[in-house]
Amino acid sequence: MQIEPRLTVKEAAAHLGKSPSWLYHNRSRLGIRAHKIGGCWQFSRADLDKYIEATAVVEVVTPVVDENRSNKIILVAS
Repeated sequence: MQIEPRLTVKEAAAHLGKSPSWLYHNRSRLGIRAHKIGGCWQFSRADLDKYIEATAVVEVVTPVVDENRSNKIILVAS
């Protein structure tokens, strides 16, 4: 069995594209799992990826038909 290496706060923040202070202060509020080992926070890359997937936003684009044009569909993104 291979154990996944843990990431430091700095490494985990870089993985999320945020600053270490942002991760430190928002970790609990956002439900990002972490372990405090020897006074240092450590993160699993798999847990960070689960957080990223859970916060993904999927936008549905609804086609709009312009009655003044001949069967052309205009896509409107919000």
